[in-house]
Amino acid sequence: MTYTYLGARTDANTRQPVGGALFATLTHPVGVEQVALATGSAHLAYNVYDLEVARRFVHDDALVLRVFAGPRFVNFNTDVRAVYQGGDAGAGDLVRARVAFDGGGARFGAEASGTSRTGWGCTLAAPPRWSPARSGRSSRRRSTGAR
Repeated sequence: MTYTYLGARTDANTRQPVGGALFATLTHPVGVEQVALATGSAHLAYNVYDLEVARRFVHDDALVLRVFAGPRFVNFNTDVRAVYQGGDAGAGDLVRARVAFDGGGARFGAEASGTSRTGWGCTLAAPPRWSPARSGRSSRRRSTGAR
């Protein structure tokens, strides 16, 4: 079994530069376009679970073939938030965009390794293929539009 995890979180804020413009890029341009202050945060969580069954076929010392297959399960969540204040946003506008994905499917692939008499080697690999069998996805984007 192989488990892969990636998690990241960040946040930042910025003010409108003197004599310049600060654009609210996550809102609809008709409602809120320019703002005085923007505060944002982002979060990512990525989990992958692989179960693998493999078989090696050894032709001789110079050639080895390996085939593998198994299920893969994925859990992916991301959340992006921005709060805009001043300018077109007035007292404040909260924008939130979330994506959540859960899925699974079959994974399979092959790999061949060879070595020459002089010691040079080569490995050829067919990348693992993944066919999602089940997925549940939700995507939500919200703007409060408060002024």
